[in-house]
Amino acid sequence: MRFFTKAWLTKELTDAAFEAAPGEYRLHLASLRLPSDVLVLSEVNMLGVLTGLIAPGICSR
Repeated sequence: MRFFTKAWLTKELTDAAFEAAPGEYRLHLASLRLPSDVLVLSEVNMLGVLTGLIAPGICSR
């Protein structure tokens, strides 16, 4: 994975590189020209859904 690497997770990157990763990832997704329903899924906080932090049936972006 190009954007959320171990270095990103452990904050071994510069502050600028760390903060740039989410935006670069969104630009990458946009360049793929995915169908809108797939793009919606890419914005779902799956960790929150899986850990119960987000109520079932409610997706937070």
